[in-house]
Amino acid sequence: MKKTCLITIYVATLLIGMMLLIAQAYSVRRIRHDDGISYLAATGHQGQYETSIPESRWVQAKQWQAFWTPDQFWCFKQIARDLAAFDIHPPLYFWLLHIWTSLHGVTLAGGPLLNVPFHLVACLMIAASCRLLGCSRLVAAGAGLLWLFAGTNLSVASEARQYSLLGAFSSLFIFFLLRFLRRPTFSAALYLCLTSAAGLLTHYHFILLLAACGGLVAIQALINRQWRTFFMIVISIAAAALLFVSLHPTFYLSFPRAAAQAQPFSRAEIPPRLRRVFLALIEQFVPHQLADPFVNFLSRNRLPILMVGVICGVVCIYLARRLSWRLPVRRIARLESVPIIGGSACFAAVALLYVSCRSPRHVMGAKYLMLVTPLIFIALGQVITWLTRSRKTWEVVAVVCLSVLQMTYGILVTRETVASARGPQYNPLHNETQLVLDSTARGVLPSVLWHADPAMYVFAASQKSLLSNSFPEPPYQEDLLYVSDQDYGNSEAGRGAVLQALSDHGFTVNETLNTGLWYGKTYRLIRAEQEGPGDRE
Repeated sequence: MKKTCLITIYVATLLIGMMLLIAQAYSVRRIRHDDGISYLAATGHQGQYETSIPESRWVQAKQWQAFWTPDQFWCFKQIARDLAAFDIHPPLYFWLLHIWTSLHGVTLAGGPLLNVPFHLVACLMIAASCRLLGCSRLVAAGAGLLWLFAGTNLSVASEARQYSLLGAFSSLFIFFLLRFLRRPTFSAALYLCLTSAAGLLTHYHFILLLAACGGLVAIQALINRQWRTFFMIVISIAAAALLFVSLHPTFYLSFPRAAAQAQPFSRAEIPPRLRRVFLALIEQFVPHQLADPFVNFLSRNRLPILMVGVICGVVCIYLARRLSWRLPVRRIARLESVPIIGGSACFAAVALLYVSCRSPRHVMGAKYLMLVTPLIFIALGQVITWLTRSRKTWEVVAVVCLSVLQMTYGILVTRETVASARGPQYNPLHNETQLVLDSTARGVLPSVLWHADPAMYVFAASQKSLLSNSFPEPPYQEDLLYVSDQDYGNSEAGRGAVLQALSDHGFTVNETLNTGLWYGKTYRLIRAEQEGPGDRE
């Protein structure tokens, strides 16, 4: 009866988590910058976008919208080649998104809905891994739910990006690695190989997890002279690498582009980057409204930082004593050490890449930690088990209290996301409108033209092109909209120059619009000769 009751509560809580994810998916009202790039890649048009866009001429919006509209199926090679040539990501997520959009269509909710099963898999695998490590059913279920209801992880699922899939394969890899350690059979090694290859095809940083956890297991096997285990783990990861290369042979073309996105190393960048790493970790458990002031306080005061460091050190020493992590070194070869030691090494590698400026300034947050957060919550389940091993009542209290707090966090974040999507939004892009857009960037065009009537006319070019080339007369002798984005080399001065050029063509600014559907600044311009007495501001 007790087991049945626990399963019932667990399934009901999982359903609540799925409902929150679905609610966030259907609350999406505008396409994000990176999401637009995802749909370009998933529909097999990323290469065409780079080589054959209708730039610097008046065309109907449907000619631009065709770049993120599915028109062929099973173009997996094309997707992989385009990603290698023009992007920095491997293709597995975009293959899955290609299948999904071909069946479901390209909608704002499509990508987020695809992420729902990935989050479910990660939650279940975290619980299963905790069971392999000797945690009780209650603690194992609680660890998975704590990860699922983390508000930052729920927010990641609302994006049409590969990070939810990365979290799923990270948790699958740890589960199969732990199962392999318990029984190093051929089938366990095969599952480990397939999961490793899938992780590499999802995100290149997955190699950090392979090196940290797989390397730890290999070292453990060498220390204990477990030659069969050692050779099986090495062969499994090597076979995974070969499988990855055979499915994505041109992967190396992405690396120079990724290196070009990194900023030059600067000592002045270290403190703010360390702050963002710490903040991303804290936000797994508390909302940014609480985490941000806490981190700001620590960054301004050395004494609290020292106290936090001392407390963390004492806790680590206590846990090390509980785990008997002492000399001789052979004692480290334990199943329980993989999530904590391997997860810590992987987290340190991700943080080091970011703090050393090898990763761009914006590349830190919950979604960039999806590689390692499943291990954090598996380790949390272990800690709860160790601290309450002889006190089952305290185990129930700890799991229930933490689960309630985390569920409250996730529900509040979802409520905030849904409420913000219901705010006032105005879409002026109907078919009688003419639009001038001062960017042709692949992340900007979808965010604006996603909402456009296919029949409306669009003139898209960079600010430099708009100012250096003769601006052709619009198709209609009517008012037009000008949308200006400040990214990709554009500037406020360039925006003013474009407005002046439009003024030379007989247009003048009538009002500035707040659409709530895209990020650029939007102006409505009218023909100067059509102005009424009170039209000019």
